[in-house]
Amino acid sequence: MEPKLSVIVPVYNVEEYLKRCIESIQKQTLHELEIILINDGSTDESGRICDKLAEEDSRIKVIHKKNEGQGIARNCGLEMAQGKYVTFIDSDDYVEKNTYESVISKMEIQKAEMISFGYTQDDPQGKILYQSRIRERSYQGDEVRKKFILHFFGDDPYDDDLRGVSACMSVYSREIIHKNQIRFLSERKVFSEDTIFNLEYCKYVDKVVTCQQHLYHYCLKADSFTKGYQKGRWELTLHFTKLLKEYAQYYGNSELVEDRIRMVLWVSLIDSVKQEVKMIEKQSYGDVKARVKAICEQKEVCTFINELKIRGLNNKQKLFYQCIKCKWYNCLVILSYLRNQRGL
Repeated sequence: MEPKLSVIVPVYNVEEYLKRCIESIQKQTLHELEIILINDGSTDESGRICDKLAEEDSRIKVIHKKNEGQGIARNCGLEMAQGKYVTFIDSDDYVEKNTYESVISKMEIQKAEMISFGYTQDDPQGKILYQSRIRERSYQGDEVRKKFILHFFGDDPYDDDLRGVSACMSVYSREIIHKNQIRFLSERKVFSEDTIFNLEYCKYVDKVVTCQQHLYHYCLKADSFTKGYQKGRWELTLHFTKLLKEYAQYYGNSELVEDRIRMVLWVSLIDSVKQEVKMIEKQSYGDVKARVKAICEQKEVCTFINELKIRGLNNKQKLFYQCIKCKWYNCLVILSYLRNQRGL
C-alpha cells in the first residue's frame, strides 16, 4: 500500500537526540506513513540506532551513505519516497503527535498542494525561546507568487508572519516534486538550500495554505550557541542574494522583495562579523579586527548599508549598524565579542 506521507530525516552524529525525533514520528496519529532515515556518514552511534529502529518498525527505511551534507541527504530520501505527500524533519528536532494528520487534512479539504505550519524554538532545557506567528489563511493563483513566497526572500522587519518557516515546517505533493525533478542544492554551495527548494516548488503550485498551530519543535543543542567557523560565509551570502534577485525577476516581484533581500545581507553580515570575532581566542586582536574591517569595507556592504532602512531594527542592531557605518571597528569587535559570550 502506498503510504500517505514520506517523512525524510537526514541523520548525522545525533545519537543523543535521534530516538526522540523518530519516536515523535512513529507516534503520529497519521499511521499511513514511511520514515526514511538517511545516515549521512555519521561517526557516532547514529547509524546503528537507525538500523535498530528499522528492525522494530517496518515503516522505517534506512540509507547509509558518505557524508555530503543535509541537502544531498534529503535528495536521496526523495529518490526513495513513495508517499502521496513529502515532508522533512531534522534529526535533533521533533513534532507534536497530531502534526501530519492535522496539516494533511487541511491540505485535502482545501485542495492545496503545499501547507506551512507553526513552530517553536526550544533551548537545550526545553524552554520555548520563540514561537512563530503565522496567520491561518490560503493563497491561490497569483497570491502564491505575490504574497506567500515573499518570506522566502528574507524577513520583513515590520511583519514576522511566516518568519523562519522552512522545508521542515511544510508538507509537499510528491507528484509535483517528482514531475518537475525539484531537488535541494548542497548547503556547502548555497547559503540556504531550503529557500531555493521552496522557490522552485512554488513555480508549479496553484494553492498554498498555512496553519498557525505550533507543531514543530526546532531544538537548539548545547553547542548551537557556539557554532564553528564557516569559511566563506559572506561570499556564500552574496551568491545567495544574487540567486534571490534572479528568482524575484522570474516571479515579477523585485520591488516587493528588495528590502527583504537587504535584510538577508544585514543578518548575514552581523553573523559573519561575529564568527570572525569568535577566532579571537586563536588569533591576535589585530588580525581579527583586520578581517572584520575587510568585510565591512567591501563595495557590496557599503552599498547596501547606505540603502538599509533601519526603522525596523531593534536597538542592538542599530548599534551594530552605527558601528559599521561610522567605521568604529574597535567598538564593533567588542560588541560582537560580548554577544558571542552571551550566546546571542
